[in-house]
Amino acid sequence: MKKLVNIKPNALKAVFLIILIGWCGFFLARKIDLTNSDIGRHIKNGELLVTGDKNIRQKVLYTNFYSYTNPDHPFVNHHWGAGILFYLTWKQAGFAGLSLLYIGLCLIGFLIVFFIAWKESSFWFAYTTSIVAVPLIGLRSEIRPEMITYVFGPLLFWILLYYRKGRISYIWLFILPILLAVWININTYFIFGLYLIGIFWIETVIACILAKRKKDKQGEQLHYEKAIFIGLSGILSFLATMLNPWGIKGVFYPFIINSQIEFSVLELSSPFLLKTTGELPPGFESYFILLGALLVAFTLLIFKPFRKKFSFVIFTWGVTLCVLSIFQARNVAFFSLFAIPLLAMTYKAVWAIVIELSRTQQPYLTLLLLNKRFLNLSKIIIIPFLFALMIAFNSYFVYDYNNTRGVGLCDNVLDALAYFNDQNGSGRIFNDFDISSYLIFGLFPNEKIFADHRPEAYPAGFFSDVLHSAITSERSWREIEMEYDINSIFLTNEPSYSKINLFVNRRIQDPIWDLVYSDKYTYIFTKNKVHNY
Repeated sequence: MKKLVNIKPNALKAVFLIILIGWCGFFLARKIDLTNSDIGRHIKNGELLVTGDKNIRQKVLYTNFYSYTNPDHPFVNHHWGAGILFYLTWKQAGFAGLSLLYIGLCLIGFLIVFFIAWKESSFWFAYTTSIVAVPLIGLRSEIRPEMITYVFGPLLFWILLYYRKGRISYIWLFILPILLAVWININTYFIFGLYLIGIFWIETVIACILAKRKKDKQGEQLHYEKAIFIGLSGILSFLATMLNPWGIKGVFYPFIINSQIEFSVLELSSPFLLKTTGELPPGFESYFILLGALLVAFTLLIFKPFRKKFSFVIFTWGVTLCVLSIFQARNVAFFSLFAIPLLAMTYKAVWAIVIELSRTQQPYLTLLLLNKRFLNLSKIIIIPFLFALMIAFNSYFVYDYNNTRGVGLCDNVLDALAYFNDQNGSGRIFNDFDISSYLIFGLFPNEKIFADHRPEAYPAGFFSDVLHSAITSERSWREIEMEYDINSIFLTNEPSYSKINLFVNRRIQDPIWDLVYSDKYTYIFTKNKVHNY
């Protein structure tokens, strides 16, 4: 009987963990809409870098190679490593393999942060936080280079945290330069790896100074040694980031990458602004719950009774993520991933102080809070409630209204490319911002594009003065149509894109252009010229 009692709690946790992994996989498994994602361009990057000659590789890395409007404009292809990874995966396992790669890497990152939260607080603190965070991680379900960040970020955090706590050897720190050398060539979020090393080093230096003031020789020596090793790993990691095709320029590129954006991009807008304008995507409601819970916890730790549980790293990293997510919606998934350990650890600390205070001031409250029946009843109520609440917030995906759940490509998404190629489409193409990677994947090198997702790959003013003007102004369109000798138009069919829809309506009424193909993803127009088809 004693053996059964010992096994039962662990078995229960195992069942709940399996449910949680399934919950995570459920939100991550979304089909790829190739017309509205970057993955097509990444695959083409990888293909050319693997199979192309030196001249081709140089153009892919350093120039705006896919555009006929600005083919020689200098460009820092900072995600080239992701292209190789995606291409090799796609070559061997197709788009379904890419979906499974994304799901697998995100699950690894999730399990790392869950493990940290579990060990640093409790299984149930970690579990309840994860229920709320997982749908937000799934909102960033497009296959992107930053999925590497969802693994490398938690892994780096785990190494630094556990070394700082004395649970692993300093040898683990020398994995960090390897991570950074790979990370910088895949995603600009590598900069947060250096940032984390920096704040862990600062915390260790502060601990060393405090130990010296208390005349704690042993503590001072211990923190001093840790500061040396963390500092050394930080220097080596910074040097490792220089192992990219652009050297020091590549290291500082994340600070300037968004400086040339001349138009509103949904993912670069604040969730609060999107909520005000009614453009907030479904499912973001739980973000405000996580953000509020974390800010409340950090506020409590500032007050005197809770101050002894204050952690410089947890507070600084948490506030940084809060600020990043407040200013840009694209950071919400990254914020939510780390909210799992940060919330669990912070509220565990707050809970411990509450219990300590209640023991001296309200002993009967302590008995209630520590009562096993009360705690079990709380779990029975809170966990199903959170699951139900998240299902309500994410009903659009839970009930799969758009038939997007699963792996691989969305149904019939390649039909427009097949039609264009079957009709031997030729001549210069005008396209909108979103559909560019789709065209690069399906038409390059036979056809180049007008513009794509990368504002930094084009001269200042191009998107506002050329692309945007062509879509919104009929006079500008006529000038650009003649200047670039445009023969075909490929556009995204997205009901929410009002400006593009108005442009489509004008072209339908334009006798010079024929709408030759449309489906739920795209529109194709061709000019009334004999040589088109």
